Amino acid sequence: MSRIPVFFILLGLLTAYTGLHAQHLWPAHPFWGWIGISFFVGLMMIWQRVHRADQSDPESLRYKILAWSGTIAMGLWATFLFFCFAIDLGSLVLLAAQTIRPFPFDGHALHLPALLILTCAIFAVLGLVQAVRGPRVIQVKIPIPNLPPALEGFRIALLSDLHIGPTIGAPYVSDVVNRTLALKPDLIAVTGDLADENVEKIAAQTVPLTRLKAPHGIYYVTGNHEYYWGAEEWLAKVSSLGWTALNNDNRTLQVKDSNVFIAGITDEQGEILSPEHVPDMTRAARGSEKSPFRILLSHRPGVYAEAEKAGFQLQLSGHTHGGQFFPWSLVIPFVHRFYKDLNRFRQLWVYVSSGTGYWGPPHRFLVPSEITLLELSGGTWRG
Repeated sequence: MSRIPVFFILLGLLTAYTGLHAQHLWPAHPFWGWIGISFFVGLMMIWQRVHRADQSDPESLRYKILAWSGTIAMGLWATFLFFCFAIDLGSLVLLAAQTIRPFPFDGHALHLPALLILTCAIFAVLGLVQAVRGPRVIQVKIPIPNLPPALEGFRIALLSDLHIGPTIGAPYVSDVVNRTLALKPDLIAVTGDLADENVEKIAAQTVPLTRLKAPHGIYYVTGNHEYYWGAEEWLAKVSSLGWTALNNDNRTLQVKDSNVFIAGITDEQGEILSPEHVPDMTRAARGSEKSPFRILLSHRPGVYAEAEKAGFQLQLSGHTHGGQFFPWSLVIPFVHRFYKDLNRFRQLWVYVSSGTGYWGPPHRFLVPSEITLLELSGGTWRG
């Protein structure tokens, strides 16, 4: 069965599931719950149809209204869906406890209609405010045993999952560029999911990226979303910006009297484009033996064991968004071992960005977006 029918079947089941819960919000008029859920899901689907239409104009008022209303609806529905799961899980726990020691229990009491609506609304509003405020700057020192003196204090700015497109436009991108330049990094790493639209449609929104510069260059790897929106066109775009795309490739950078080896692998979604875009760690690591410090850029963090085996000391990744917003951020640790911040795997440091932008809903409640400045420091890891 292809992915598209599976998606619509799953969407239909989740819509029905949330509709069954929503009908309890107004017991006297259960149809209002179904109307509400149908409205939110319908708005999401209309927005997606417009977003993916070839003739759509991202600069038009109609597009912008649908973009914001459709994505906000997605965030509200996703939050409500999580609470529906939590309610059912709580009900199952209480029912199981009843079989051990009977006690009075009204399952309908767990629906908490007014409180549930208010909680979802508050989370969505606070998450929207956090999203549109843009990324915070996080500074991280990374101790590297036997680090050459020439690399002491070497600074790397990490940008990931910017997702330029429907609700992330030129003002947001310009703010990211300004904050990054203010950090004065030696090198900038961009670990994929740069945009969520075709290159030609959002050319104006990418103009601020032309100001992004670093003494030792800007290095980029593809994420899964590049392959949804024309990876070859986006690779040509980053090349025109002066960035170096590391498609299972590497560079050795001279830093004073030492050097830094930086490599990158394509996202696994690249297999839909060509065999050349299937991630190849061996090819990416070729020639690293003579470098005292080796960095790997990988959109997905899950390649850490392979990266450590290949001799890398630092892996920079994104993809997870840190769960993007609470309460879904509680689920992400069950999907990814390393899903945010700085982590250690044997001799490898793995830093996973929570994302410089956001995907889908403009919702960042308790999981703010970030620009990360990593600074190398001689030292020994104690774990």
